[in-house]
Amino acid sequence: MFYVYLLTFSNGTYYYGSSVNPEMRFIQHKHICCVVKKKHNPRMANIWNKHGQPKMEIVGTYQTE
Repeated sequence: MFYVYLLTFSNGTYYYGSSVNPEMRFIQHKHICCVVKKKHNPRMANIWNKHGQPKMEIVGTYQTE
């Protein structure tokens, strides 16, 4: 089962993603944005570093065949 998640930043910017383990994916996003900085997703890294950690919520699930 995959989860669809939404990251919402304090300035209203948002990011949708999907993952089998959304909690671990959030940790990966945080590491990429705060430690690696800008190499993987520079736009998200800039927003994360300027506006802080986003709020994460699960907005849906889906099955693959």
